[in-house]
Amino acid sequence: RALLARYPGASVVCLCMNIAGAIKRTESIERAFAWGLRNVKAVLAPCETLFDAAIHEKTGPEAMLCVRADARAIKRRLCALEDGEALGRLLDIDVIAPDGGKISRTEIGLPARRCLLCGNPAPVCARSRAQTLSGVDSRTVFRRGCSVTSVRIDTEGAARQLGKPRGRYVTLDLSPLQKNADDVLERASRAVGAELRALLGENAKSVLVAGLGNASMTPDAIGPRSAEHVLVTRHLRQNGAFSAFCSVSVLTPGVLGRTGIEAMETLRGTVRAVQPDAVIAIDALASRSLMRLCSTVQLSDTGIVPGSGVGNHRCPLSRDTLGVPVYAIGVPTVVDAATLTLDVLEEAGKSDVDPAALRGHETVMVTTRDIDAQIRELSRIIGYGIDLALQPLDFSELCALMG
Repeated sequence: RALLARYPGASVVCLCMNIAGAIKRTESIERAFAWGLRNVKAVLAPCETLFDAAIHEKTGPEAMLCVRADARAIKRRLCALEDGEALGRLLDIDVIAPDGGKISRTEIGLPARRCLLCGNPAPVCARSRAQTLSGVDSRTVFRRGCSVTSVRIDTEGAARQLGKPRGRYVTLDLSPLQKNADDVLERASRAVGAELRALLGENAKSVLVAGLGNASMTPDAIGPRSAEHVLVTRHLRQNGAFSAFCSVSVLTPGVLGRTGIEAMETLRGTVRAVQPDAVIAIDALASRSLMRLCSTVQLSDTGIVPGSGVGNHRCPLSRDTLGVPVYAIGVPTVVDAATLTLDVLEEAGKSDVDPAALRGHETVMVTTRDIDAQIRELSRIIGYGIDLALQPLDFSELCALMG
């Protein structure tokens, strides 16, 4: 307000970082902020700059600039920076018009940004403070070109409020990498491998990988296809050359409609026979946001309920049902018609639609038209990520082994 009063007719640009969790200042956050500030100033270079200041408090770095320019025009250009660059997802850039009103993304025909943690519209989460629950620790880092958001639910009360079991949840946003196709496989696989290795810890010397889903239905085939890229070593451990390798076995249990056997039943029998230290279950998910479709990989140490995303709840895979820790890897490959409709209306600037009015349309599922290529690429990322997490191999060695 003081700047607008001092410089009538000018617009104010505020830059801060979109970082989940209590830790707002680290060396990597400061580097990302410095990159963001340089790029914001580059966007505003044609404009007359009247004020320019930055502060670095424990709440995170912030910058404020006052320029003579049309507020809507610079908002469009700054949104292109947020949406078009890999680090842009971590930038939070507000533009204040000369009358003191903040220019929203929907005012210029763009959809509202999504919460890094839950995928709901970010303004809704900000107003309700949905991600500031006691007993929840969350943080965001930028690793190998993608943002990684980690959430740890520590208390039963927080678990009830969020509707998730206690445990750790990690979401990797791969969308920035998909614009750089040359090294996307290596960078994404390394990022997935690093996060999975952190979840597993050092005690998993023997692992059973389960590729869940229907291999004959492309959006549901991410599990079986990923399993094809996992290096199987259980039968090789007696060979001295593989003595340092993790013992890995792979199973694709199929679906109930084809086998007549629940995946949990098949896996429980296999666990008793193989006696792994842990199970890694890979499955397709239903997305709560169109923007996350085939662009995120979600990991957790709390197990998984196959089919729950499309209302086809099967027996859960967890420590309680299998007797060993179950780590889940999921990729959103479909979105229901209600979610799709809400997202499209938001993009058209119609953000006041009651979601309850769209109930009953959740049974219609939609996927991308290039789902075959998406599944092919994502299954390699996940399979190679598992290999890098479990085995003492670098990426080039893994590629040589897997052909």
